[in-house]
Amino acid sequence: MEEAGKILALDLQFVFENAFLIINVLLLFIILWKLLFQPVQDFMDKRSKGIADQLEDAKIKKAQAEALHLEYKEKIAQVQQEATAILEAARKRGQEQEALLLTQAREEAEKIRVRAQKDIQREQEKAKDNMKKEIIDIASIMASKIVEQSLDEQKQKQIIDEVIGGLEDVQWLN
Repeated sequence: MEEAGKILALDLQFVFENAFLIINVLLLFIILWKLLFQPVQDFMDKRSKGIADQLEDAKIKKAQAEALHLEYKEKIAQVQQEATAILEAARKRGQEQEALLLTQAREEAEKIRVRAQKDIQREQEKAKDNMKKEIIDIASIMASKIVEQSLDEQKQKQIIDEVIGGLEDVQWLN
């Protein structure tokens, strides 16, 4: 029976030792949980949250960059449209000025032509007046010569015919 008591005693000792070991392991686990696992878990949670925040910030910044990129594209397109409109307006103004200058040049040329025609007419009138004066002077000189010379009738006719012939040459001015 002693053996039975020893087995039983061994069993109690074994149970106590194992219970003590289990309690120690549990205590060690709880202490390590509080001292190591929890801080590591907190650190990992903070790190995960930090990475998630950085990813979220990166997404936001990417979205902002894309929006800014689109905005710049729109502004560039708008600036190009404005530049095209300005160039078109400048081209149109240039064409209008060219047309205006051509019109003014034509009007000025017409004025010069009209003035030249008037000057030509005036000069023709002057020439006619001068010719008439010369003809009158010649006629009066001839008349005085005729009177001075008492010419016969045939000579007078000859002088008159010469004067009339000279007048016929002048008729083209009328």
